[in-house]
Amino acid sequence: MAELTNMARGSRNIAISSTSESRNLAFAIYREAEQSPVMQGIDPQAERRRAILRKVIAEQGDNLTAWSRDAGVNESTVRSFLEGRSNSMTAKTYEKLARARPGLTVAYLIGEEHTKRTVAVAGYVGAGDRVFTFDGDTMDGALEEIDIDIDPGEPVEAVIVRGNSQYPSLFDRDIIVYRRDPVPPDTLIGKQCVVRLADGRTLVKTIRRGSAPGFWNLESFNAPPEEDVVIERAVPVRIIVRG
Repeated sequence: MAELTNMARGSRNIAISSTSESRNLAFAIYREAEQSPVMQGIDPQAERRRAILRKVIAEQGDNLTAWSRDAGVNESTVRSFLEGRSNSMTAKTYEKLARARPGLTVAYLIGEEHTKRTVAVAGYVGAGDRVFTFDGDTMDGALEEIDIDIDPGEPVEAVIVRGNSQYPSLFDRDIIVYRRDPVPPDTLIGKQCVVRLADGRTLVKTIRRGSAPGFWNLESFNAPPEEDVVIERAVPVRIIVRG
């Protein structure tokens, strides 16, 4: 009888230990999840606005106390937002902060201001998604330029679509803006790019992996895929401005 009692106690201890371990594991998983942005309630828009405020303070050699005082806002309100204790500030607070420093706008402070800049047009896109570049005097002598809304620090060029051979993905007079600096093709899988091939052609295509390393398949809407081509240069399309 004593033996049975001891066995029962042992089983109970194992069960308790197992339950305890399960609870500890569940608690550890919860604590780990608790640190994630979703569980912490991190708002990407708020984080972007905090970064802008910090940038303004750094660029103007300012400090929060002086800025808040000049704006006539409560410093603790702005500090609470910057330190993540709150996720928003009122429109009135942004208005006062913008007025207190020259050159600032509310749109800039909340991350919604677009900056016009002049971008060189390097050529045009014709049939088969082929890019024809301006070269010296071959295209009436000079490069075109366009004004678009884009980050002023981003190195970009553009090509203009001629005709509707790429309909419905591209239309006549659409402007394709792309980064000027080349990027390794294996980082651009599934992305629309301007690519220059070993055979001399420049195309607007989506890059896919080929049958072997160093070879690539190219896709577009109205043309059959090109398989196992060699890419000399690839740059990602940044934006398409509808004509």
